[in-house]
Amino acid sequence: MPDLKEVVMKGDGFRGHNNAAAILSSSRHGWRSVTIEYWSLDDAAKMSLENHFSTLQMLDVSQCGSFTGDDLVKILSSYPTTGLLKAWACEPSLRVLDIKITGIPRPDLKTGGEEDHFIVEEDYYGQGREIQELVYGRLARPTHLETILLTAVSVHDVLSCPEFTLESGLHKIAGLKLLERLDVCCMEVKLELEEVQWMAEHWPSLRLLHADVVDLEGTRKWLKEHRPLISLKKD
Repeated sequence: MPDLKEVVMKGDGFRGHNNAAAILSSSRHGWRSVTIEYWSLDDAAKMSLENHFSTLQMLDVSQCGSFTGDDLVKILSSYPTTGLLKAWACEPSLRVLDIKITGIPRPDLKTGGEEDHFIVEEDYYGQGREIQELVYGRLARPTHLETILLTAVSVHDVLSCPEFTLESGLHKIAGLKLLERLDVCCMEVKLELEEVQWMAEHWPSLRLLHADVVDLEGTRKWLKEHRPLISLKKD
């Protein structure tokens, strides 16, 4: 396998931890595309994966149950309490980011209904927005990103994702000038026209926005009149 550039690991076939680490370490020149869809990725395998960030262009761990919120926090920041962000070696080459971002407190979603118990509680007022600023700061670094796709495997994931609103810090990813597709349709994200107008202004390459919006018809009318190249899909 030393000359392979892509690997897809599905099901339970790699349940042996040592095998997973060995496979992820086996590419001589570095993986360009890695997809992992099974539930037993151990620390050794994750460390092996990190060794390929300098060549990696596509990483899909959205269906990997053992890739936890804690793992994401480690990637997003070296020490969350200081706000010091640790760089991804793959940032210059990353084009497609298909990822599950979860564990963010979203007090704005509380309705007093049954789903409230899925919502992560804040340890202090404003923590959710503080974490989102770190997330956006991380997303801003791979400036060659063409696709951002947020996915979920549970109700908890849906209700603990970034808001993608200007109030939550969306302005931090204004520099993604090559972004062609933003897909957050499966998440608890509801965009105002103001956010869509901001995206159209700051992301000149944007062609597909897959998201829920507050005023669907009004937003589509505005896009048709001002940004006809951008397609809006709700579901």
